[in-house]
Amino acid sequence: MDKIIFCLNDITLLTVTIECFLFSILLLARQSRNASHALLAVFLISIGLDTIDKMIYWCKPINQYVFQISPYLFLALKFSVLVSPPALYLYTKSIVYKNYQLTRKELYHFLPALAFPISAFLICASMGKETFFLSSSNFDLLFYNPFFHFHLWVMNILCITYSVLGYRLLKSYKLKLLENYSNTEGMEKKWLRLLIGGYFFIWGSIFLAYVCHLAGASATIGNITGTATNYCVFIFLNTIIFYCLNQSNMFEGVKLDDAENAVGDKEVDIIDERHIAAVTESMINNQLFLDPEITLEQLSKHLSLSERCVSTIINRHFEKNFFEFINFYRVEHAKKLIAANTDEKISILDVMADSGFNSKSAFNRYFKKYVEETPTTYRKNVRQSEVTN
Repeated sequence: MDKIIFCLNDITLLTVTIECFLFSILLLARQSRNASHALLAVFLISIGLDTIDKMIYWCKPINQYVFQISPYLFLALKFSVLVSPPALYLYTKSIVYKNYQLTRKELYHFLPALAFPISAFLICASMGKETFFLSSSNFDLLFYNPFFHFHLWVMNILCITYSVLGYRLLKSYKLKLLENYSNTEGMEKKWLRLLIGGYFFIWGSIFLAYVCHLAGASATIGNITGTATNYCVFIFLNTIIFYCLNQSNMFEGVKLDDAENAVGDKEVDIIDERHIAAVTESMINNQLFLDPEITLEQLSKHLSLSERCVSTIINRHFEKNFFEFINFYRVEHAKKLIAANTDEKISILDVMADSGFNSKSAFNRYFKKYVEETPTTYRKNVRQSEVTN
């Protein structure tokens, strides 16, 4: 009996496959599973199936065994690579919007994967069984088939396009945070950006290798890139598992209707002066900005106005987003505390906390933005001014 020998690359692919399916089972078995868990599981399963597909073709022991059964089994899992891009995008959407629900309309994102059997049929019909069987040891026979070529173009375009869409979604989400929350500490997670960036890097590398092969470059470039991306997928997958286990439950999204109804040019044409006065009074007299967790929703409820109305007033009249607006009044309050305590009986950190800030970086950033000097320098200048007078 011949021994089956796996190289390091094969072991890496096998490990990725096992991890994908095990973590998917863990996600789907959770009692508190939601849309984000299901979409992440779909994404991981698609990566696992794509990895199996790679092993079927590039792992010699498996390749020989599978092609003896049927040469067409190689195409059976090719659809999986068309599932992962929309799955990652929708997973990102389900994380940033806390009231997100998957709709039938969004299932259209998976149409390319559902349509793949047509491509598979055209590839097989155009090559014939004998030629297709020979392609198991000669990738160029498969690579230069026009229908397989079309599949590769669709695959690369989908992966890169959905990566860009995911990045734009996160960028939009960051803006919505500033429109709805006065404290974004712990909400503006960077791990999703890291995941999307990693996915884009992997598929960008694959696309670059693909273009180089089209341009007649040595096949060695493609082989090196393919092997390197397998290791990158291994790192990428374990990064997903690590961050999802440690951070996803802490991720606070914005409401989907907040995101859709956030400040825009068509929202409120006329701003009532009474509403402007009410917003100003809530800051000066009621000092709602002292609540570190104050949100646009809470401020709107206090004023008995719609979130859209309050958001429009803050943006158009005060020319700030909600985050900047609240922090402006916090800085003004901090200036008063510093001026009243130049003898340093109260520390700068106490000033920060008593002004509604719970982030030192945000406090320093906005104090310097509005006062044009750091809190420590401001206290020093106020003390010198008092001595002079």
